[in-house]
Amino acid sequence: VSHELRTPLAALRAFVDLLDESAATDAATRKRLLTEAGNQLERMDALTANILELSRFDAGIARPHFVEGDLRSSVRAAIEQAAVGARRRGVALDERLPARRVMVRHDATLVGQAVANLVHNAVKYSREGGRVELEVERLSDGGSKIAVVDHGIGIDRAHLSRIFERFFTVERVDGGAGAVGGGGTGLGLAISRKFCQLLGGDITVESTENVGSTFIVT
Repeated sequence: VSHELRTPLAALRAFVDLLDESAATDAATRKRLLTEAGNQLERMDALTANILELSRFDAGIARPHFVEGDLRSSVRAAIEQAAVGARRRGVALDERLPARRVMVRHDATLVGQAVANLVHNAVKYSREGGRVELEVERLSDGGSKIAVVDHGIGIDRAHLSRIFERFFTVERVDGGAGAVGGGGTGLGLAISRKFCQLLGGDITVESTENVGSTFIVT
């Protein structure tokens, strides 16, 4: 936690110092420095929010609230959260939801947040103009499955066993296109798995480099 907070703090301090030293600098440079400073503040805000969220559930302060409801609504809420970022990257969100309701006893907020984290990652690691697919399926044992599928850069097999660890991040470069993904807190997948396990489920992943990844929530 200390390391993850110090990194954006050091960057923020540098941007503020540059702004102080360059009072006479052109407006474009000042705007760029302010934008970068704002990005670092957002990163710290996300980090602290995620740490607090995990801590509340680790300590047993917060608990799931189970209610019978339509799982499609939780998935649609996740899609809405990711819609702006997807449009910004030119990534299409393709929802493949059953025509009939999928009634499951679950915590709609936790499921929505868990899936939203997965969709956010899928968008982040997709190439511009790519597509992310979301599917909901009723299982024969009475449970349900949510799949988040992207056709992006994939995950190195060496990293697959660690991606749900807290603070573990992977910075990838896609050919000559520059960095893809990265810059996160390393907590999104950890939170998603924690929430799913609290609800009696789990998350699994299958991924092939340069082909894409499939995350399955049960």
